[in-house]
Amino acid sequence: MTQHKKEDNNPVNEPPKSINYNLIAAVIVLIVIIIGFFVIPQLIVENYEKFCETGQIGDTIGGTMAPIVGLAGSIIVYLALREQVKANKLVQDQISDQRNTALLEKHFDYLVKSIDNFTYSPDDDEDKPDPNIKKLTGGEAVYEFLRTIYCNGHIDSIEEKNHVKFMELTSILEVCDILFHFIKTSSLHNRMTYWTLTSHQFRYRIYPIISTFETDITTKTYCEDCQIEHGLPEKFCDHIQNICTFLDIKLPEIKSKTDEA
Repeated sequence: MTQHKKEDNNPVNEPPKSINYNLIAAVIVLIVIIIGFFVIPQLIVENYEKFCETGQIGDTIGGTMAPIVGLAGSIIVYLALREQVKANKLVQDQISDQRNTALLEKHFDYLVKSIDNFTYSPDDDEDKPDPNIKKLTGGEAVYEFLRTIYCNGHIDSIEEKNHVKFMELTSILEVCDILFHFIKTSSLHNRMTYWTLTSHQFRYRIYPIISTFETDITTKTYCEDCQIEHGLPEKFCDHIQNICTFLDIKLPEIKSKTDEA
């Protein structure tokens, strides 16, 4: 039984809530302004009797507080603009997430439909297929096709690349491979859901027959009857190995003569 890495299967932990430094700065600026209106004039104008007119006191207060108020206003404008930039970036990120989610959903639906539409019958390669033989679909078709090729296949390296069923199945694996890579490198909040769903499609509809192979899937076996080597297509094997690496699945290895004994 295979073990799976916890970090690949567990949802990403939510980051801790950050402190709103902008609000703190705004409060500090407001407190400084309020205190300044009462304290600074008294520090500068120590004796009101020196002023003959009350207008002089007002001019003194205005001249003293104007730079402070102007500076506070500049700070507030800067904070407002910075928040606007953050808001715009948040909107852009949301739009990008929606597009990526739609793309991810489209690829996943295509993967499921491709597996569902995959068909195979043991007499597909015959010139006159028997109508009485049931045509398999979906995971059953994948299982029977790979089992037949693995056990009885006599396809050389040129034919295997052009075999219509191999081409179709390789395309399905390519979509699955791309999906896992996209999900793993994505920062979407629902990426673990699609990771689980995609993993389910591979584990229970494609991998069951591969898990029964007694040799490494990349192994080429020489056939005395055909006098050529038989094996699975290289591109097909590459996608299988990539996906199994994503899911931390150990592929069957070549059995030594000691193990067989």
